[in-house]
This record gives sequence, structure tokens and C-alpha cells, in this order.
Amino acid sequence: MAVTVTPMSPACGAEISGVDLRQPLSDDDVATIYRAWLDHLVMGTPTGHTTIQEGRLTVEVTLAIEESSRTGLPVAISKG
Repeated sequence: MAVTVTPMSPACGAEISGVDLRQPLSDDDVATIYRAWLDHLVMGTPTGHTTIQEGRLTVEVTLAIEESSRTGLPVAISKG
């Protein structure tokens, strides 16, 4: 499934859908998410129920993408 970015307002914010953060991200998915972050400043994912583990993974993915953007190195996400 392709990552979809839906703007939430003209000012900032976007919803990211079509991505399962429990699975490895493709380079294209990472690029799409990173571009959305730059373009919209705030991002969220649609979910009715998020476990603590899923919340932590979301933070880890966000930090890994930010680190990759600064260093130019591939995104590294642990599976622990």
C-alpha cells in the first residue's frame, strides 16, 4: 500500500496513512514521510487505538528519519 499524505489545514498538519510502522519502510516511504514532515510541520496517523509499543515505535521512526536527514545515512530502526 502506498503512503498517502492528506493535509489537515492550509497552515500546517497532515495525516499519514497507508503505512504500517511495524513493518520495514521502503526508501520511497521514508522519502514521502520526510517530505510531508518538511511541508506540513506536524503529522499524525489515523488510529482508534494505539498501544504503548506502537507509540514508542512511532517516536523511534520519527527520530530515525530526522537523524537520517541530518547525516545522509540510511534510516535504521531496531526491531526490539
